[in-house]
Amino acid sequence: MTSAPESWPDLMTSQKREIVSTYLSAVMVRPSQAKGGPFDPERAEAVWR
Repeated sequence: MTSAPESWPDLMTSQKREIVSTYLSAVMVRPSQAKGGPFDPERAEAVWR
């Protein structure tokens, strides 16, 4: 039996979407310290159910 992280690359997009919608409640993005510039993924935090 494989774990979810191991099998993730083999799943179809619809399967991944279903898993994420089941377990992810929200994504909180903290404000930027400076205007403009590229998106900083460190500001994003997943809120899991």
